[in-house]
Amino acid sequence: MISIAQINAACLFLGWEQADLAEKPGISLPAIQRIENPKFGPGRSRLELIERLLAALEVGGVGLIAPDGTKGLGVRLASNARVETTGAEKHTDAALLKLQDDH
Repeated sequence: MISIAQINAACLFLGWEQADLAEKPGISLPAIQRIENPKFGPGRSRLELIERLLAALEVGGVGLIAPDGTKGLGVRLASNARVETTGAEKHTDAALLKLQDDH
């Protein structure tokens, strides 16, 4: 299951705002806000919405890294990803640190 930290890191890599994250897979903005809210999160969201969200991130050029016992979860850019660089690169280190802190 994707974590909130992975969603945030993926959006930073891609330069996406919440509105982009909602528009790409055709999910309502309130649904995205619930998914990103720690009170609800991806685990309490409909599987169909999470699958559409994951597919949109993959099409955008982001892959998720599952924990493997020695390493924690993460986010990786596909080798052919076209990344919006307007500000996203400034936040990449912060997003990676957040992933480490969360897990």
